[in-house]
Amino acid sequence: MQDLCHVKAVMKEIYSFEKELREQSSLTINEALVLCSLLNSDSSAGHLASEIGLSPARMSKVLSLLEKRELVVRSLGVMDKRVMEFKISNEGKKLITTLKEKKVKIPDFSVI
Repeated sequence: MQDLCHVKAVMKEIYSFEKELREQSSLTINEALVLCSLLNSDSSAGHLASEIGLSPARMSKVLSLLEKRELVVRSLGVMDKRVMEFKISNEGKKLITTLKEKKVKIPDFSVI
């Protein structure tokens, strides 16, 4: 039961972090993680879902929201035209840069 209580404390910190993130950027944790992943390289929805740990259906919703906000751009895959590739837009890069400058407080899970 002790482990379950530890998870509760971690979740509380994550919810608190997401609230602050939303106030400063209007992004959810999942949206921010996608943008951070795309800073390194373009990627498919399936790869992003696997990397972040989301279901393909949830990743599709996250990417659609980011695309509507013009924070990511969708294009046909270079090697396989059946695969959609996503890349971060200039607007998305600006938002991530702004977040880094604001220094959103990341929870310290070592003390929980």
